[in-house]
Amino acid sequence: MDAHRGENEMSNAYAAVSALLFAILAVMHLVRIIGRWSVVIGPNNVSMNVSWLALVVSALLSIWGFAQLALPKSSITIERPSDKDRADECAKEVEPTIVTISAQGFQDCKEKGHQTSGGLSD
Repeated sequence: MDAHRGENEMSNAYAAVSALLFAILAVMHLVRIIGRWSVVIGPNNVSMNVSWLALVVSALLSIWGFAQLALPKSSITIERPSDKDRADECAKEVEPTIVTISAQGFQDCKEKGHQTSGGLSD
């Protein structure tokens, strides 16, 4: 469970940094557009249309990143079942000939001497 919490925190940090960097980039392009600053790369002038396009794209990516922070994170809680739950799991039948069992339950059933067969192997 702690690993999932760490992944969510890392995901939140990544989304926050990405959103902030794209927001800064969008503001820089907006300042260039408002100030009508020219950008020259070698002998070529960079058109203002490039900044308009970059402004739109970086602003959308920034908004998307901040929206990711606002969304609730799904958390998966995996609890280790008790011995009684494992014994019940060995006997749980979905259809008369098919038994549903987890990999851990399968191993526990084998260790207790229950007959096991099917798609899982050692």
